[in-house]
Amino acid sequence: MRIIWNGTDITAYCNVTGCVHRDAAGGRNDSLEMEMDRADVWYRWAPDEGDEIEVTQDGYTTGIMYLTAVIPCGDKYRILAGSVKPAGDRKTWAGYENNSFRALAERCAAECGMKAKIFGMDEDLLIPYCMRRGEGCAAFLTRIGRAEGFKIKAFSGVFRAIYLPWAEGLAPVSRITITADQKGVNYRRRGSAKYTALTVQTPWTRATARDIAAAGNRPAVVTDLPAADAATAGRWARNLLRDHNRQAEELTVDQRLDTRLAALSRVSVDGGTDMDGEWIIEEAEHDLHNRNTSVRMFRIMDTVR
Repeated sequence: MRIIWNGTDITAYCNVTGCVHRDAAGGRNDSLEMEMDRADVWYRWAPDEGDEIEVTQDGYTTGIMYLTAVIPCGDKYRILAGSVKPAGDRKTWAGYENNSFRALAERCAAECGMKAKIFGMDEDLLIPYCMRRGEGCAAFLTRIGRAEGFKIKAFSGVFRAIYLPWAEGLAPVSRITITADQKGVNYRRRGSAKYTALTVQTPWTRATARDIAAAGNRPAVVTDLPAADAATAGRWARNLLRDHNRQAEELTVDQRLDTRLAALSRVSVDGGTDMDGEWIIEEAEHDLHNRNTSVRMFRIMDTVR
């Protein structure tokens, strides 16, 4: 394991007793939690909020993370870091009119000293109007993403906007076999939590999306989005319905360390149970010290029309 702090390799000065990297999407930033001996050595480096730290191991990297806290615990200390710079937490109100999606993402990223990249979606998609409601940059882009069908993932100083259907169409990074009595597996299915339909309704238009696999469930109506035409309302309705209904079936698997498993990576599951099928990872937790991985996944669904 190598530890890079503000561009300097300080591995030789550290005795790591714990290191967990959480790789997340869907409204949560990546996080890094480390525990080390020899607190006196660390404090000689005068750590400060926003300092850059990166951990690498066997070809895996956490990417550049930004220090949020150093907590002394006797002769040990805990280091907490996140994937968004401290300026990204600055909350404000603002309105944006007639921005392409690329322009909006780059504007928000620049505000907190980061960059933006877009994967799998139309970068020139026009967003006629949107309002930032006392939110930080990441929270604002995440909320817009629920309607437009993308997920925000901050990694190594870059906000990555990843179109969910594009990510779901990539080749699986792993095939996991799960048996009925396997330990370390938690499967939850709540079919009644799905909406059978979702309508986006505005003073100018309305459109409805339906989930053909949730017939008989309750519908939902959203009235706080500024859709001016049926095409926009329909797109938002489909994406919001998918975003809600996909969370009704969740699978968590604990296993030995496998750093191929990352947020928004696709996984195939077999073994002859109800869990068989295609899943996409929402969050992967890698314990680099104890060499364990835990992944939380949602089933890939194609039933929304």
